Amino acid sequence: MSRIKKQSKEIRQKSRRQIKAEFISIGAMLVLELAIIISAVFTGINYTNCKNNCTEPLDAVVTSVSEDRILTHNTKSTGGNYKYITETTATISVTTDGIFNEKTITSDAQYFKKGQELRIYYDPGNPSRYYIGEQLEVTRKTFIALIVIAALWLTACTAISFIVFKHYKKYKMGE
Repeated sequence: MSRIKKQSKEIRQKSRRQIKAEFISIGAMLVLELAIIISAVFTGINYTNCKNNCTEPLDAVVTSVSEDRILTHNTKSTGGNYKYITETTATISVTTDGIFNEKTITSDAQYFKKGQELRIYYDPGNPSRYYIGEQLEVTRKTFIALIVIAALWLTACTAISFIVFKHYKKYKMGE
C-alpha cells in the first residue's frame, strides 16, 4: 500500500510541475499577444496621423538607387566577427514649394526604381513629417496584418488556456 501512495505522490508532483510549465507558457503567449497588439496600435496611430495630417502634396522623382555594403561588428559571436550588410537606398529629388525644405530624401529602395515619379505628402503644420504615397499603403497593410495575427494568436491563446484550466481543474480534484 505504501508503494501505491508513493507512486501516487510522484504522479501528483509531476502533474504539478507540468501545470506550472503550462501556466508559464500561457503567460509567455499572452506577453507575445500584448506585444502584437501594441505594435498594431502604434502602426494604426502612425497610419492615421499621416493620413489625416500630411495633406499637402509635392511631386518627386527617384534620382538614384544605390546598394551600399556596410561593415558591421557582431560582438555577441565568439571572436567578434565582422560581416557586410547590403543596404539598398533610394535618393528622391523633391520639387519644393517653399514650405517643405528638403530637396532630397532617402528611403528604402525596395519599392522604387530610378526615374519613377512619386507623390510626397507632408504636414503643413510640421513640414518635417511626411510620407511617400506608396509607403502609406504599406503601413495600412502592415496594420491589417498585425490585427489579423493578433486575432489568430488570441484565439490560440484562448483555446490553449481552456485546455490548461481543464487540466488544472482535474488536478485539483485529485484525478
